[in-house]
Amino acid sequence: LMSVTNAISGMTAIGGLLLLEKTQSHSAYILAVLAVLVSAVNIIGGFVVSQRMLNLFKKPGEKDYSSFMLLPGVIFLVVSLTRPELLKAVSTVSALLCVAAIGGLATMSSANS
Repeated sequence: LMSVTNAISGMTAIGGLLLLEKTQSHSAYILAVLAVLVSAVNIIGGFVVSQRMLNLFKKPGEKDYSSFMLLPGVIFLVVSLTRPELLKAVSTVSALLCVAAIGGLATMSSANS
């Protein structure tokens, strides 16, 4: 259920971002910004709740490296904002990393590590 709502929020965020680029209407622009903001809050909240649930199963003394998962996103965001000509390359690399992450969850041995 959590992953489905995150996927729906992801589609809403992408739709809002696409509308931001294409719209000429002021009211549509405001609605697109609201859609992106609400979707972002829902996606981040979903990840926070998922991490808390995963922490329930963590063994004592096990190190938590989950904060490193933010690193690619921060790098891609900085590159996208400072070098707009690299936006297509950043989009391609992030899509490939997303597919690789889903592939890593395909088996229990890689999903648990």
